[in-house]
Amino acid sequence: TDGIYVVSDAETHNPVVISAEEATTIDGVTSLSTSDLELPEGTELPEMPYGLFSFRIDTLTVGETFHVTFYFPDPDTDLTDAQWYKYNSAAGSVINCTDQIEIFPVERKILLSITDGGKGDQDGTVNGIIIDPSGPAFIKEVTIDDIVAFFNDSVNAGTIKGKGTVPLIAKANLLAMRTLLETVEYLIEQGYDQLACFILSRASLRSDGMASPLVDFVVGEAVPEFNGMIQDLVEGFCN
Repeated sequence: TDGIYVVSDAETHNPVVISAEEATTIDGVTSLSTSDLELPEGTELPEMPYGLFSFRIDTLTVGETFHVTFYFPDPDTDLTDAQWYKYNSAAGSVINCTDQIEIFPVERKILLSITDGGKGDQDGTVNGIIIDPSGPAFIKEVTIDDIVAFFNDSVNAGTIKGKGTVPLIAKANLLAMRTLLETVEYLIEQGYDQLACFILSRASLRSDGMASPLVDFVVGEAVPEFNGMIQDLVEGFCN
């Protein structure tokens, strides 16, 4: 049917119905896996369980805003906390365009608004053409329990160790970091959020790979990810 397209998403392979307003024809409707994206090494992506959906529209009035609806028939689909990320192949980047969607969780659909030449239009030019590879994304909020579990697993795997050439000092530093984490965990449980955030900031400074303002307690290949988790919690919980 004109203006209605059914594709299988690239990750779960379930059908997704894409409908264009006023039965406008859109071309090149395809699904993309996140593994297909050409991104700089080390680029972190949010969880995109349905991959991305790409299409091209050539029949717009210059500068026009266009609306596309994505409907997910699978009854297990939960879009409640969905965000929307777009891929720019020319820049080799992904951007958060959640401000361009409206979510209808009960109906399992997302309404996407795109303006010719605006944010999310891959060619970035006001020319009556919209190119849009994008899809729903989910950001998992990090908890102190996640951090403690990651720390313990990494210590057991040998990818986080206490810092120090003398075994006794290394052991003491590892214990000091574990104590910081357990203190944060306790303070949050007791409702002392402000104090917990202060201790959490100390844990971040003690694992950031820098000699100042505080010397690190821990070293190892998993420490950058560990420190990133702490910073995510500081940003999401403390700010």
